[in-house]
Amino acid sequence: MIKNIVKIFAIFFLVIVQLTLVPYFAIGNVWPNLVFILVLVLVIFDHDYDAYLTASFGGLMLDLASPMFFGFFTLILMGFALMTKFLVNKFLTGTSPLVMSVIIFICIVIYDSIFVIISHEFNLIGFIFNILFSIAWAQFFLYILNLRSKRFNISTVRLDLR
Repeated sequence: MIKNIVKIFAIFFLVIVQLTLVPYFAIGNVWPNLVFILVLVLVIFDHDYDAYLTASFGGLMLDLASPMFFGFFTLILMGFALMTKFLVNKFLTGTSPLVMSVIIFICIVIYDSIFVIISHEFNLIGFIFNILFSIAWAQFFLYILNLRSKRFNISTVRLDLR
């Protein structure tokens, strides 16, 4: 019970950082979504409960601060968590920083494409910056998870395309 309360406060703190500090590092009004990146990293490293908790609570907090319709970020985060979990289970037997970066890259491209479709605005420099900065944050979260768990899995890609 106490672990869950600590996790909720950590997610709340991450959302506060996302909403207050990260916009100062924006290029062309684009900045990475730290909650989204953390959800992806947690799913990739089989911390499913934490990933879904982060997606639901973090999404709810982002929805409260967003001009989008209520539930938008929660749906996006949960959808990406489920999609990423499916893809990781289908094609990967382990993870590495390179494989994680590729998965983050693909998810960020899809995530940003959703926002381009909704807003009808495209900024190539901001788009590239968001991808690079998101991968850097993903590497940071990977480092924290490795410190916490004291283990590192080497990746092997299973191409089971039956």
